[in-house]
Parts: sequence; C-alpha cells; structure tokens
Amino acid sequence: MAKMGRPTEAPKTEWMKMRLTAQQAKDLKFCADTLKTTKTDILIMGLEEVKKKIER
Repeated sequence: MAKMGRPTEAPKTEWMKMRLTAQQAKDLKFCADTLKTTKTDILIMGLEEVKKKIER
C-alpha cells in the first residue's frame, strides 16, 4: 500500500492520547478555529512556548 499525505522532513510518527475537561476541549477548538489551524498545531505552539520559558 502506498504512503498517504505529503512528504515531510519531520514526519509525525508519535501518538498521544490525553484527557481534557469540557472547557479545555472548547478552548482548544476555539483557538484552532480562530487561528485557522489544527488542534495539534495549537498544542505544539503551547509546547514551544513552555520550552522557551524553561530554557531562559
């Protein structure tokens, strides 16, 4: 079977399952919709911000 999707230099091969409150899920969807991006991208943005803060 052929690979699906676009080729990338940084394939996302890891999976993570997480539990959120209803409000957190609503906030995540709001952020993704407002910025016209995915929920995954929103979480990655947050991770990058936290990492920057730690590395200062």
